[in-house]
Amino acid sequence: MSMSRWFVFVVFVFVTALPAAAGESDGIARAKARVSKAEVQLQKGQFAEAEKIFRKAIEMEPALPSAHLGLGAALIGQRRYDDALLALVEAERRYDELDELQRESGRQAVASMEETERRVETLKDTYGVFQRGPENQQLSPSQVSRMNVPTAGSMPANAFYLQGVALLRTGQKVEGIEKLERCLSLDGDHSLAHYNLAVAMNSIGRVDEAKLHLDAAIAGGVEAPAALVAEIESPSSERAVADASDSVADATEP
Repeated sequence: MSMSRWFVFVVFVFVTALPAAAGESDGIARAKARVSKAEVQLQKGQFAEAEKIFRKAIEMEPALPSAHLGLGAALIGQRRYDDALLALVEAERRYDELDELQRESGRQAVASMEETERRVETLKDTYGVFQRGPENQQLSPSQVSRMNVPTAGSMPANAFYLQGVALLRTGQKVEGIEKLERCLSLDGDHSLAHYNLAVAMNSIGRVDEAKLHLDAAIAGGVEAPAALVAEIESPSSERAVADASDSVADATEP
């Protein structure tokens, strides 16, 4: 079956903008405020207006990942999928940069702790100094490392969902499925990711998997088209594999 049969309507639920942090520059704080304002427009379905505000936020602070992510969402809302992919790739790059900064912060914290411990040992060896209290209360380098170095990237599940939608809408089925599966690895309850995977899997003949994802989507509140439900659940129906140009559609949430 062709994925393009199913009407497109993307519901964006974002919590990407962060409040201003202590010591944060005025530019970053203003850019975050713009992102928050743009997300309100996304919720209203004012995608063109949201795009303008996200682009302004990017001008103010190009390194802000949520601004690029929001821009990608606004472009998907306008069905400008190729442009959306460019924005979402940039968002991923910015999230990766943020993760590297966090890792570097962790490495520096560990190095500082190790240097402190070396100095304590030198004092002990040279002067016979024994610190009873403070030394026993210090964190080990491995503990500092666990606290400061993230075990997973900071890119949110919804970013991979948006990438998956854009890829599928541009006929890149394999890549789109991979992104949606990555989304679900971070958020197994992402109902729209389940829905899109159900449509995509059904279109390539992987009906059993499509059924599992469809069930999860419906359980999560997605109102799947009755014709799609019947097609996936009917063992006797004819299921033609769609060509590579077919694209995915999105269902609505309550």
